[in-house]
This record gives sequence, C-alpha cells and structure tokens, in this order.
Amino acid sequence: MQGLQVRDQVLSPYEISQQVRLAIGCVSRCSWDKGLDIRHLRGYMVRDQHKPNRTPEDPEWYECVIATDQSLAWQHIVWTKEILQIFDNGAARTNSEAALREMLETRNTQNANVSNALPSTQADRNGFVLALASAVPYRYRVVLRQNGYLDRFPLDELEKLLVVPQEKIVFLLDGSFEEHFEAALQE
Repeated sequence: MQGLQVRDQVLSPYEISQQVRLAIGCVSRCSWDKGLDIRHLRGYMVRDQHKPNRTPEDPEWYECVIATDQSLAWQHIVWTKEILQIFDNGAARTNSEAALREMLETRNTQNANVSNALPSTQADRNGFVLALASAVPYRYRVVLRQNGYLDRFPLDELEKLLVVPQEKIVFLLDGSFEEHFEAALQE
C-alpha cells in the first residue's frame, strides 16, 4: 500500500492489480454484472483458487465483479477497493452470504468512527479510503491541493482527469484525507 504512494501518476485498477501480483502473488480479474444494483452493492470479490505457495509467476486469482450501472470512475474505484481487500484479515472478510448481508445492513447505519463496527463493515469503509489513495498517490494529491484544483475545476472535469467519482473528490483532496488514509492503513 505504501509502495503505491510513491508513484507520480494516477494508477488504473489493472496497474494496481499488477503491483499486488508482484508484491504478494495475488492478481485480480474483472468481470461485469449488468444486474448488480448499485444502491446495495457496487461490486464484490470472489477468490477463484487458493494457492498457499503463490508467486508472481503463478499467482492466486481473485475475480472482482463490478456493476456496469455506474460511471467509469466508480467502476475503477470499486475494482481497486476489491483488489486491495486481498490484504484484509479473515475477520474482515465476508466469506458467506450471511456475513455479506450483515455487513450491508450495518455499513450504512453505523457511524464510520464507531469502534464497535463489524470488522467487515470497517474494512469496507477503509477499503474506499485505501482505493482512493492508491488510485491517486500522495505526490499527485499534494500537487492537486497546492494548485487549488478544487477551486479551479468543476467536479465533473476532475472526475474525468482523476477517474475518481465526483462524490469522493472533495474528500480525497481535503487535507484531512491523509489522516483517514493513515488510520485505514493501521486497521
């Protein structure tokens, strides 16, 4: 995760997946689901095969299923979030339909700072922060902040430039984002 922060360019989900493959021998494929309702779930990940002795040349595969009924920026950030959840510990994973249902029911009702949030709910929230930070690395965020991009460009133009959903750009380019990123890295 920290290694992605030294990049000087916006990274695509594919590039992030390749970095994960090189780092830990896991890689993701992306497939699309026209029937996925984004009001409930924008995407999900399924482990394709478990390889205890994975390598970059013979990786463990994950399938990231992404809803098509959302902008390209949302598709990218959701795919990135799902890729990065490869790093989640067992308690933070939703390995069953019941665990997924419980996470979906609680993620929108609990405050993001509540310490008693389900591990999977907190991992889901942190996943978006980590995905934003990975898609737009630190050096790039600093330049965008220093040059006042939020004041100079409308959000729809910034979405096209950064391939980040408009709804997340103000959060991403706010100075307090770095605190959220550091907290997400620690959890």
